[in-house]
Amino acid sequence: MALSTYAELQAAIGAWSFNRTDLPAADLIRLGEARLNRDLCLRVMEAESQLDLAAGERAAPLPAGFAAPLALWRLTPDGGRTPVRRAPAAMAVAGAAGRPQAWAVAGETIAFDRPCAEAESFVLRCLKGVILSDAEPENWLLARHPDAYLAAALVEAALWAADDEQAARWQARYQAAIDAINHREARSREAPLATDLPDGVGATSSGDD
Repeated sequence: MALSTYAELQAAIGAWSFNRTDLPAADLIRLGEARLNRDLCLRVMEAESQLDLAAGERAAPLPAGFAAPLALWRLTPDGGRTPVRRAPAAMAVAGAAGRPQAWAVAGETIAFDRPCAEAESFVLRCLKGVILSDAEPENWLLARHPDAYLAAALVEAALWAADDEQAARWQARYQAAIDAINHREARSREAPLATDLPDGVGATSSGDD
C-alpha cells in the first residue's frame, strides 16, 4: 500500500486496524500530529516569519503552523537584526508606548512588554509543526518517515478502540521511530564541517604508500 498522501494515510489506518471502516481517521491523524509535533525538534521544522506591528500595537498573531518559539529579532533600518529578549508569559507590561525590549508567547500571539511607539518589524524563528489536510495532502515528514506518521495515528486508533494491547504495540513502534529520527538529527548536528576537520583528516592520498 502506498503511503505518501493524506488520503493514503487515512486508508492505511483502516487497513492496519484490521480493516475497520468506522475509525475517525482525520481525527486520529490530527491527534497523531500533536504527538509528533511535541516529540520532534528538527532543523527542517525551523522557519522564520516576519511580524509587523503598527504604532500602538503590542502583539502579533502566531504564524500558521507555529509549534514552539526559538528566537526573535528586531529589524533595523539598514536591514540588520537586533535580538530581543524572551520573557516569561507573565512579564510586566508597560502602559506607555516605546520600543519593545522583551517578548513572550501569550495565547495565540507574540506579545511584547509595551506597545510600539512607531511601526516596527520583527523576525520570529520558530518550529513549525506538521499538518496534513485535503488542501495540503503531502509534507516532508510523511515523505521521509511514513512509519512514524502511521504509528502515531495507530496509537490513537487503538486508544479510541480501547484496545490496550494494540495501543502498547503501536506506542513501542512509534517511540522507536521517534528515537531513530531524533538520534539521526543529533548526529548530524554534532558532525563537523569538512573545513573544521584537522589537517589530513578525510583527505585522500594521491601518492604511493
